[in-house]
Amino acid sequence: MATTTLSFSEKGGEYVATYTSTGDTVVQIERANGGNINVYASIDGMTPKPIFGVYKESGNSLLKVCVPSGMKVEIHSETEVTTGKTLTEETA
Repeated sequence: MATTTLSFSEKGGEYVATYTSTGDTVVQIERANGGNINVYASIDGMTPKPIFGVYKESGNSLLKVCVPSGMKVEIHSETEVTTGKTLTEETA
C-alpha cells in the first residue's frame, strides 16, 4: 500500500486538495470541525465535475474515491483540514 500526504489550501472559502488517481483510493482527512465534503473528478484539461458529496458531523472523515487511474481528483472541505492522506494499493 502507498500513502501520500494531501496538501490543502484555502480557495474561495473552502479548503481544497488535488491529486492524480492511481485507481481506487481511500482518503482520510482530519478537520477542525464537521461539515460538507465534496469530491470532483476530471480528465486532464477538462472541467472538474462533482462525483459525490457528504456531510460529516465529525472532523475526522474516511472516504473511498473510485475513479480510473490518471484522472484528476479534487477534495473540497467547507471547514479547515488539518491533515489529509490517501492510501492506494501499489501495482507491480
